[in-house]
Amino acid sequence: MNQLGARIRSLREQAGLSKAALARRVGVSDVTISYWENGIIQRIGHSRLQPLARALGCNITQLLGQQEERIEEPRAQMNYHALPMFVFDHSPESLNTGRSPISQLARSFLPARLRQLGDHLLLPDPACRFPFCEPGNFLLAERCTGFREEGLYLLEQHQHLTIRHVAQPSRHEIRLQDDQQHTIEQSAAGIRLHARLRAIWHFESLPA
Repeated sequence: MNQLGARIRSLREQAGLSKAALARRVGVSDVTISYWENGIIQRIGHSRLQPLARALGCNITQLLGQQEERIEEPRAQMNYHALPMFVFDHSPESLNTGRSPISQLARSFLPARLRQLGDHLLLPDPACRFPFCEPGNFLLAERCTGFREEGLYLLEQHQHLTIRHVAQPSRHEIRLQDDQQHTIEQSAAGIRLHARLRAIWHFESLPA
């Protein structure tokens, strides 16, 4: 049995769940749970990791064996080496800074070139579609209140969150471009920038 499988079994037993009960919560078959626990399947895609961690009463970092990151600290005292993860949708309310993260991910899981970037991770709600982004993507983001430099931003326009490539040719004008390379220019006063996106990628699976 591999280490991930052993943790799944241990956490399942601690939660008092049968394989069938856990399978129902995660949306897989009880055979799949057995394969995970026995190490026959040693890599689990992100789309399954999140509901699995939730069903087991832990977070993804704990599930992957990164307890040393002290992920239970209050948000104001979060360890720099763990990135909090938040789900967002098209509503600006989904970015409420008072909410708790759904999980945290150790920076060591990021490619080396990204480990010093960003201050949180964003996951798009599976029911929503965003330019430059696909379901299951991770967005490495840093909070901002204004334009910093040309690049991708999560922004609010007409009380609706979207992702655009942003440039600012002048102080009062902003240029927005979508993933179809359609460009519009408008007053910067009509746009609120929430986060600069430093990287977007998809984990087909995470290391066991």
